[in-house]
Amino acid sequence: MKKNCLTLLFLASTFITQAQVRSFIDAPSFYVFTNDVGNAINDAGAAIDFGYGIGTHNLMLKASLGLMASTDFESGHISESIFFNPFGRLEAGVGMWRTNNSKCGKREQTVLTLLAKAGIFYGIGSKEENTELLLPAKSSGLDYYIGAELAVFRLLDYRRNTEFFLDGGYSLDSKSIHSRFGFRVFFNTRE
Repeated sequence: MKKNCLTLLFLASTFITQAQVRSFIDAPSFYVFTNDVGNAINDAGAAIDFGYGIGTHNLMLKASLGLMASTDFESGHISESIFFNPFGRLEAGVGMWRTNNSKCGKREQTVLTLLAKAGIFYGIGSKEENTELLLPAKSSGLDYYIGAELAVFRLLDYRRNTEFFLDGGYSLDSKSIHSRFGFRVFFNTRE
């Protein structure tokens, strides 16, 4: 499965260089998340990230850097369980990326993102286990994931917009389903 993720990233980057390229800076994205939908309140929080994406109306390749802050709301020791995790993410997607039937040719239209995605997530933070409070250890490292993203915005300006998004997926190494909901301000660098 990891090879499939890497293959999708490679194919998307190859195709993007051959087609009409679009380019966006996501600055910033704010969202709430859970790293494990099955135990949502045990590992949930908020995050901010900054990204750069290139693609066509149907393919996307994006790199992001950010910071997640999560906690275990069920532990009874919320402040002790707070975990700050700086991260990097590289993802590729296929579907509709910030486009509509007129390929964003007119203002005052609804624009969608509906993508199947695969990516690599690298969490930098780590935290030691707290046996006294029964809080598990958190470690840094790579995780591969597959998933989907749905987003919508109203095309009011060709240069800057705000997009609301919901995405989720399956993390292959941690074997959990993650989910994110939030908004991002993005800038079109190629009007």
